[in-house]
Amino acid sequence: MRSERPDAPGEVLDILAAALRTTDPMPERARRDALAAYQVGRRRAATSAGRLRRLGDQLLAGPTPVLRRSGSGVGARPVAFTGEGVTLSLDLDWAEGDLLRVVGFVTPSPGPGGGIRVLHPTGSVFVELDRDGRFTTEVPAGPLQVMLVRRDDRPLSTDWLVR
Repeated sequence: MRSERPDAPGEVLDILAAALRTTDPMPERARRDALAAYQVGRRRAATSAGRLRRLGDQLLAGPTPVLRRSGSGVGARPVAFTGEGVTLSLDLDWAEGDLLRVVGFVTPSPGPGGGIRVLHPTGSVFVELDRDGRFTTEVPAGPLQVMLVRRDDRPLSTDWLVR
């Protein structure tokens, strides 16, 4: 007679996963966004982009719980990255609808031909830098990754952020 106790750790995980799917299913949008972010991340891994490491993030440094919708009294979330002699400073804030406004600047400015590509689960947006290295764009709210595209050098990329 077979015991009701699982024989292996994998069986325990299968039982727990089934219980969670039944009692607390993942929202469809969260599942879709996670799968899309994974696919974009796989595409990025295949590129030769250098890494921009996080210097600071107000969300991680202070008591501010999360970025809230417009009118909530909570301002933009500043985040800074650095790598290969470049600093990328971002402010993430809510825009109209379900959009996130990404405002930032690059120092030193990479000059003509430089731009920023903001990747998100449903695609990407490219915006050219102005002569001082500044940019503004809007993307769907959710996970995002910022890539600095330089004319005469390899691109540099941040890790994925969640608004």
